[in-house]
Amino acid sequence: MKTSKKIFLILLISLLNIQLTAQNSKLLIKVGKECKKEVRIFSRAENIEQLLSSGTNVEFEFTVDNNEPKQLFVAGCILNMKMAPNDQVTLSVSGENGESISLSGGKFEALNKYQLFKSKFMKGSWSKTQSLTDSSVFKTQMDQLIKSSVQLLEELVENGDVEKQWAEEEKLRNKYYVLNRQVSYPFMNAAYSYKKKPDAIPSFTKAVVSKEVLNNPEVAIYGQNLIQSILYNYGKLFNDKYPGTPNPSAIGNLKMMQKLVTNKEVKSLVSQILLARQLGEYSDANIKPIMDYFIENCLDEKVKKEMLAKVEEVSLLGPGKPAPEIELIDMEGKIHYLSDYKGNNVYIDVWATYCGKCIAEMPHLNKIEEDYKGKNWVFLMVSLDTDKTKWLKKAKELGNLEHQFIVDKGHKSQFNKDYRIGYAPRYIIIDKKGKLVNFNAPFPSDPKTRRIMNSLQ
Repeated sequence: MKTSKKIFLILLISLLNIQLTAQNSKLLIKVGKECKKEVRIFSRAENIEQLLSSGTNVEFEFTVDNNEPKQLFVAGCILNMKMAPNDQVTLSVSGENGESISLSGGKFEALNKYQLFKSKFMKGSWSKTQSLTDSSVFKTQMDQLIKSSVQLLEELVENGDVEKQWAEEEKLRNKYYVLNRQVSYPFMNAAYSYKKKPDAIPSFTKAVVSKEVLNNPEVAIYGQNLIQSILYNYGKLFNDKYPGTPNPSAIGNLKMMQKLVTNKEVKSLVSQILLARQLGEYSDANIKPIMDYFIENCLDEKVKKEMLAKVEEVSLLGPGKPAPEIELIDMEGKIHYLSDYKGNNVYIDVWATYCGKCIAEMPHLNKIEEDYKGKNWVFLMVSLDTDKTKWLKKAKELGNLEHQFIVDKGHKSQFNKDYRIGYAPRYIIIDKKGKLVNFNAPFPSDPKTRRIMNSLQ
C-alpha cells in the first residue's frame, strides 16, 4: 500500500512538472545583416533590455499566464503579443534602420500580425502628423490606415481569430485615434503657423472639433485622448482672450466645451478632464468655474468624490501657501533644506538625466540665471535620478554646479509627493517669505517666466 502511494505521488509530481513546463513559450528575434543600427528590445514585465546588432538571433522564453498579452518594445514598435503554451514565434527585423518587422508562428499568429500592424499604424500616423506638409495627402493616408485596419479586423472575425464585439470596439478605438491625429496635425506640423494664422487650420481638423462629432455617445467611451488633444491644442488659441487669468487657456477651454458639448455622457468626461488638467496648474482664478462645471456634469459619484478630495489636497499648493520643506542632497552627499534659502526668491528646476526636454531648456534657464544675478534669486537644480553616478556625470557635463541637488528615492521621494510631481521637467517658483508663487511654472523658454519673476523683484 505504501509503495502504491509512493508511485502515485511520483506520477503526480511528474504530471505537475509537465504542466508547468508546458506553460512556457519561445520568441526568436532575428536581426538582418543589413541593419546598420542596433535594435533595442525592451520589456519591463519580462525584465528584458538588450541591444541587438546586425545578424543576431536571440531566443527569449516567456511564462504564459492565462494567455495575457506580452508587451514588448522592438525597434520603436510596441507589440502586445498573445502567446499560448509551447508557442514558437519568430520576429524578424530588417532594413538598414530596422524599419521592417515581420512576425510568424504561434497559435495567435493572425491576431499578433494585426497587433504589429496597429503598432506600425500608430507609429506611422504620429510620424505623418509631424512630417507631411500637404494636408490633403495626410488626410488621404489617415483614411487609408483606417480602411486597412477595418479590412484586417473583418478578416480576423471571418477566420474566427477574434470575437466580433472585440473587433467592432477595436474599429472605434482606431477611429478615435485617427481623429486625435487629425486634431493634432496643424499644431504639430512645422508647415502650419496656427498662432499667427488660426484660419489656416485644415477643414478636416475643424470638422472634428464640432458638435456633430463631439456629441456622439461613442466619445464618452473612446474619445478621452481626443478630448485631451482638443483641450491641449485648441486651448492655445484662447491665450489672448482672457489675459487677466494666470492660465488663460483653461477658461478658454471651458467656454469652448460649454458651447460644443451637450451630450451628458460626453460632458461628464469633459468635466473630469478639465478638472484633472487644472489640478496640475492650480490657480484660484481658474479652479472655481472649472470645479463648478465638474460638480454639475460629472455622472460618476465615486470619481466626483475622489477628484474633489484632490482639489482640497492641491489647494495647499496654491499661490501664497507655504512651500513644503524639501530635503536636498548635494554633489558631496551633504544635506541641505529649502528653508536654508529663505530671504531669496527661489526658482527650482526639476530635471533628470534621461529627460531630453529638461536638457533642452537648460540654456534658457542659464540665461535667466545670468540676467537675474544679484537680484535676490537662487536657482536650485533638483534631479529625480536614482543613479547618482549618472547624475554626477551629467551635472558635471552641464557645468552648472553651484546648486546641483538630488532627492532621496527619485520619483518616489517625499518631494515628489508633496509637490505632486509626476514627470520632468517641472519648474517651481517660491517667494522670499517661503510662499508658493507657482508650483507648476512655465518653462524657462516661455516669456511668462520672466514676467512672473519680475513681479517678485
